[in-house]
Amino acid sequence: MDGKQVPLCAIVGAPLRAAIEAQANAASASVDFIRQVSFESNGEGGADVDSGRVRKLVFFFDRPRMNGETQQVRLEVPLITLVPLPYVRIDELVADFKVSIGAPEPMLGAHSGTRSEEESDDYLSPSSRVQLVANLSSKRDSESSRSSRYAVETTMDIHLRAGRDDIPSGMNHLLAVLSEAIQVQPVAPPSVAADSSSSP
Repeated sequence: MDGKQVPLCAIVGAPLRAAIEAQANAASASVDFIRQVSFESNGEGGADVDSGRVRKLVFFFDRPRMNGETQQVRLEVPLITLVPLPYVRIDELVADFKVSIGAPEPMLGAHSGTRSEEESDDYLSPSSRVQLVANLSSKRDSESSRSSRYAVETTMDIHLRAGRDDIPSGMNHLLAVLSEAIQVQPVAPPSVAADSSSSP
């Protein structure tokens, strides 16, 4: 910012607003991931959400029986129950910057009449409210940085720490229902399957 002063609340609120927008983008990405993983393909590379058909992984394996023989079984598992869900939240945001405070300005709507002595000591009264304006200032704490010909840019140091968020209650219930739907079904022998298909 070259000489243009803005309200201090706008400078402080800018990184907070950016964090909120980043959180919203992360939530939107989580929804897109769930849509892509949960539903069958529509044939064009996307998820067929309108059909509501859940994408499943199908496994065939031989399961031992009590008589020592084996039986081929089929296992269908919803894919959404097998993958970690990307729920992420911002745990901490630290923004370090320097500002050059300008002369305070009265806030719009503040009482413009003559203040009494009692009101002048009340910093919460409408007539005492002012708006601080500021410029982002270059960091020049040391003598070397002040004299350096490269110390001309204004910067803001932002430290962001994110972590895995808890699964929402609705998704927890959905995963529980889908997990209960996982069943192992015996696969009919080829001869039995052929007889059933040829019968009227």
